[in-house]
Amino acid sequence: MRSGRGKAAQFREQGHSALALPWYVVRAHWEAMRRAPRLYRQRRAILRRIGGAAFASLAREHSIGPREVAEQ
Repeated sequence: MRSGRGKAAQFREQGHSALALPWYVVRAHWEAMRRAPRLYRQRRAILRRIGGAAFASLAREHSIGPREVAEQ
């Protein structure tokens, strides 16, 4: 945001508060931690059905990186 380039600067140019972006990051991390037990239970259920190697392959095939998320 300081240099005026990148997605953070674009976020500010769209009229959002300078504190909004860090707040969204903190909130996203909080929600991920809050929902982690459920996600781990779901992951274990999937692993019981398809096995570890198949799960890892599917996870790699359908993963999305931080840059792709930022571009959305």
